[in-house]
Amino acid sequence: VISSYSVAPVVCFGTIYGDASGGKFTKHPDLRRVGCGLSKIDDSGNLLWAISLNLAGKAQTVPRGELFAIVRAAQLAPDGATIYFVIDNHGNYDKFNSGQSAALLTNNGDLFKIIFDEIRVKELIFTVRWMPSHLDESDLHWLPPDISALDLKGNDFADKQADVAAIA
Repeated sequence: VISSYSVAPVVCFGTIYGDASGGKFTKHPDLRRVGCGLSKIDDSGNLLWAISLNLAGKAQTVPRGELFAIVRAAQLAPDGATIYFVIDNHGNYDKFNSGQSAALLTNNGDLFKIIFDEIRVKELIFTVRWMPSHLDESDLHWLPPDISALDLKGNDFADKQADVAAIA
C-alpha cells in the first residue's frame, strides 16, 4: 500500500527526511507492520510533499523500515541528483557511511545493495546525515551544530507519514 500527501509534485532531490514506525504493535514482532515516511520542506519549514508507504516483506523491523525510506528516495531521484538524506536511525547512518562493502555485509545488505546500485547507475550524489529523533524546538540548545529547526520540522513530517503507514 502506498499513499501520499502532496502539495506539489514529488521531486526527489535536495534535503529529504525519512523515518519509520512500528505502529501500535511495534513491541509484537508477529503483528508489527512497519510504515515508512518521506518528506521534503521548503526553506521556511513548509511541507512541499510527503509520502507514506509500507515496508514490504516478512522482515518487519523499524531499522529496516528506516533503510527502506532511503531506498525509496534513491529510486525516486532523477539521474544526477544531489540528495541530502536526513535520518534519525544512527545504526543505518553508520552503516551507510561505512561504505558499500561493509554495508552489504549487514543484516539488511539487500536494501543497501539497492541503494548503492541506484547511486551508481543514476550517478547520484547521496549523503546521509543523522539527527536525534522525536525532538522539538525546545531541544535546539543542545543539538549538534549541523541540526536546525528546519531539520526538526522535516523529520516530524516524515515521522507522521510513517505513523500513517503503520496503521494501514
